[in-house]
Amino acid sequence: MAIKRLNYKTNSIFMVIIVIAILATINFLSSRHFIRWDLTDGKEFTIDTATKKIVGELDDIVNIKVYFSKGLPSHLANLEKQIKDILSEYKAYAGSNLMIDYIDPSENPQLEKKVQMMGIPQIQLNVIEKDRAQVRNAYMGIAVLYEDKKEVIPLVQSTVNLEYDLTSAIKKVTSEEVETIGFFYGTNEIENNYSSITTELEKRYKVTKVDISGGKEIGDDIDTLVLVSPRDMKEREKYEIDQFLMKGGRLAILIDSVKRETDRLAASLLHHNMDDMLAHYGIKINKDLVLDSSSEMATFYSGFMRFSLPYPFWPKISKQGLLNDHPIVNRLGAIVFPWTASVKILKEKTGDLKVTELVKSSDRSWIQKGYFDLNPRQKFNVVPEKMKSYTLAAILSGKFKSFYAGKDIPAPKSDDNNKDKDKIISPETEERINESKDTHILVIGNSSFIADEFLRQSSGNFTFFMNSIDWLTIGDELIGIRSRRVTDRPLKEISEHKKAYIKFVDIFGMSAVLICFGLIRFYLRKREKRDFSIQVSNAKV
Repeated sequence: MAIKRLNYKTNSIFMVIIVIAILATINFLSSRHFIRWDLTDGKEFTIDTATKKIVGELDDIVNIKVYFSKGLPSHLANLEKQIKDILSEYKAYAGSNLMIDYIDPSENPQLEKKVQMMGIPQIQLNVIEKDRAQVRNAYMGIAVLYEDKKEVIPLVQSTVNLEYDLTSAIKKVTSEEVETIGFFYGTNEIENNYSSITTELEKRYKVTKVDISGGKEIGDDIDTLVLVSPRDMKEREKYEIDQFLMKGGRLAILIDSVKRETDRLAASLLHHNMDDMLAHYGIKINKDLVLDSSSEMATFYSGFMRFSLPYPFWPKISKQGLLNDHPIVNRLGAIVFPWTASVKILKEKTGDLKVTELVKSSDRSWIQKGYFDLNPRQKFNVVPEKMKSYTLAAILSGKFKSFYAGKDIPAPKSDDNNKDKDKIISPETEERINESKDTHILVIGNSSFIADEFLRQSSGNFTFFMNSIDWLTIGDELIGIRSRRVTDRPLKEISEHKKAYIKFVDIFGMSAVLICFGLIRFYLRKREKRDFSIQVSNAKV
């Protein structure tokens, strides 16, 4: 008996040792081979392939310092854990080239000053402790440091865009040069409406305003030029844009065909004077407005009354209208193009250029020309047979011929008061480029979709434009990181016939099911009673 007991204890000890050895082996292997199963649709809890590539190719140490205060409120405690999970995945792919430190600046007054000088502010949080509401100072920022460079995320309130911000910061500090995005505005007043988008672009790029008045050149440091609602373009300005393209620069042209009148719900045609140059490249912005049955809700005021309704002048483009195999839009749910013109591809002019019709309205769209009535309460009398899909954004790619090839070079406007005379080149001395390198032109029939007021309404617009700039400037390396966070998944549009059918099923379908269930139940119970009666009768016999 004692021998059996000894054998039992020995076997138990060996089993415990084996289990511990297995767990230690699993722990050792998992520390060197990072594995995670992410079952979400957009892989929201797994870092993107682009991030893995960027951090995996680091050739020197990058420091990430997470400045988070201790004792954060309960609703922020989970945020801190999520940040640690994300950074642990970064660490798994970067190895020893990524150093991560978690620091509470509140414990050191000198460190607090240093952190604030870096651009991470001290914020105030409302905390309830011991049944009392209190205000507590805290830090919730991240700094990415490499050699003498630094990039700061001042305030982390969620992990929605954290991966993009972190990866962009790492790429920015480790890159020898930072790409430059130039903005050319049709008027000085227009510039004030695009502060949000330029602020976001500055997190990844150098952003500058471009002035080509009087014959000034577009700087060689500009990688991508964005034309925002150009107006009455002069020949010399068009020439500078043409030569920028010939040098291999990328263009994003956001053209408004109409000007909305602020005092009433109407619009008039805008004269941008770029039709001839765009037609030469193979594209045309029509003098119209596209209306779509698939539209965004808009809010209007009439006296003291406020009302919201679907506004056909704000086409809402769902996945059916987005080119599903292009990285700019293939992960987007929906975007909204307010007061947009249609875009026409001139196939006889495109030649060997690659044409990509990126965004299209639904097949229940129509156009308005001539007199533009923007009243949301008007009766939109449209013949269904005249409805069709319209192209709203397109990309031309390849080698372009100069619009000014074989023509006289437009002379710059002389201005004795011009302070930048040294930047103006005389037509007699400058050299013209007649054919471009491989490059891209993105053309969109409106500029309002990235104005501050519309970015707040549609996150898809922000992602679409940022993806466009990334694709034009650096390719599709960072696009996937941002796009998978866009979760706008609108319901699929269905016909009126299907709507009526669904309503009928909803109203009468459940009642019919219950009635059938009751009849079947009644029949079964009746049969059971009959069988029971037969059994009783047989028993008596």
